[in-house]
Amino acid sequence: MTCASCVRRLERALGAAEGVREVAVNFASERARVTFDPSKTDTARLAVVIRAAGYEPVLAAGALEEPAEAGARPAPRGTPDA
Repeated sequence: MTCASCVRRLERALGAAEGVREVAVNFASERARVTFDPSKTDTARLAVVIRAAGYEPVLAAGALEEPAEAGARPAPRGTPDA
């Protein structure tokens, strides 16, 4: 992530995903903490949302514990958008 606008873009994208209850993106650590309803979505679907926003999702160690947490890194330049 390169700026606060990146944080807002990712927070909006994840926040609009079905089943997402809460999103907090940290610019400095390039991490997103996402609390979601597992009966409505899962980490694979959230990864698609993150990629569509232009970032490469990386599931953090212990991320499958509640709440779910995943990092988000910018997609390499030249990578086609999903």
